[in-house]
Amino acid sequence: MPSTTATTPLFVHANGTPMRVYVCPSLPRKITRAIERYGGLVVPIHDALVHVAPHPPGSQASDIDPDALVVSVRWVYAVVKKRAMADLKAFAVEYVPDWAAWGGSEACTPELE
Repeated sequence: MPSTTATTPLFVHANGTPMRVYVCPSLPRKITRAIERYGGLVVPIHDALVHVAPHPPGSQASDIDPDALVVSVRWVYAVVKKRAMADLKAFAVEYVPDWAAWGGSEACTPELE
């Protein structure tokens, strides 16, 4: 496991399990590596399913199911750079309540080096 200066994994649940981070396949490999390095499980999805929009009025970061995150490159860069899940409020993330209806699949995990 690569050494980092992070004291707490960013993409790991309180129980220690990896957080699924749904990303479009066209993300640069260094981004997916960063997610993995900070404890996340990268799950690629088709670009058309990555809908990046502002949070609905009144929504909080805690309202978003971390098992169903769809992220943008900008959001990943910010979280890894600042090492703070609070950045979730500042960048666009969409909650997908019914992943199967969106064509999600557990079989689409990437090839890891």
